[in-house]
Amino acid sequence: MFVFGPRISEHDIRGSFSMTRPSCPALAVLGCLLIATPSYADPTYLPKPDITPGATSQRCMIDDIDTEGYTKTVRPPASYTNRLKKLQLGNKYKDQTNRPSCVEEDHLIPLSWCGNPRSRQNLWPQIRRSCGAPAGQSAEDKDDCEYKGMELLRQGDLDLAEAQKGIAGDWIKYCQEVVLPLAKEHEIGSFKPGTPNE
Repeated sequence: MFVFGPRISEHDIRGSFSMTRPSCPALAVLGCLLIATPSYADPTYLPKPDITPGATSQRCMIDDIDTEGYTKTVRPPASYTNRLKKLQLGNKYKDQTNRPSCVEEDHLIPLSWCGNPRSRQNLWPQIRRSCGAPAGQSAEDKDDCEYKGMELLRQGDLDLAEAQKGIAGDWIKYCQEVVLPLAKEHEIGSFKPGTPNE
């Protein structure tokens, strides 16, 4: 069991993400299909890159996400995320909404993809479907993508580093263009709340 605290090293990976790949090994998990095209997502539903670029956990490895219940061992307490959500909505993300119940304090790089559990660079207030987020761009849609991505990672159909870069760069685009088509191809079902390692 891992214990993560303030001393955990953070690795901001968004800066190293490139939408174009110089080489393309045979079907490198569709990552090579990402090309430099503008996002079709409303920026309201993406984290602000200067505030939430995404951060990974240097202590997490692919074997960890294969362990059932891993995310429970690293997930920060609600007291921490609720306090951060309030702080962000009152400051850097005040244009999102003034109703904390409308957002989920979410990890940009999911815990089940070795995202950093406590880094402010990896947590942001994500708008729920019930508060106006359009189809494919809500907190619930990201949960579904995270679950399907976790299953693909476990099966070896996604590369962990590439997946982390993709979801940190533009989670909506990466989910719609890479994760969801792969999940459909591999017949991975939809996320259900309470699923282990969500």
